[in-house]
Amino acid sequence: MTARPRRDRVSKKIGMFDFLKRGRLIKRGLASRKTRRRRPRSDLGRNLEYAPYAKFLIFGAFVGGLAFLVFSGQQPEPTKNFVIALLVLATAITQLWINQPKTFSRSSRILLVFGVILVQLAVTSPMLSRHLR
Repeated sequence: MTARPRRDRVSKKIGMFDFLKRGRLIKRGLASRKTRRRRPRSDLGRNLEYAPYAKFLIFGAFVGGLAFLVFSGQQPEPTKNFVIALLVLATAITQLWINQPKTFSRSSRILLVFGVILVQLAVTSPMLSRHLR
């Protein structure tokens, strides 16, 4: 058996000659001469994106919003419901960490995921409280 080259090395070699392929596409009218300018990321943005304290701040804000939603309702046992909600949150964080490590590594994606969940809970909470009366 012969050793096959690693796929990532092959893709880098092909990537070196992409400008030739792009030139042919431009000549045939299948690509634009203009290329997208990419903004370099700042150090502050990069540090906020991958810093653990930013993740803890996002999770803390989510817990605060969750506490507000649970304790502002008219449930008979809000503390028990809040503890159950925290257990579900811990399961969700663990699930995200195990199954989507790329998403879990970036604070902006965590903010998007848990922000959308909090907005959905905030929208459905008044509807449920009116329905249960």
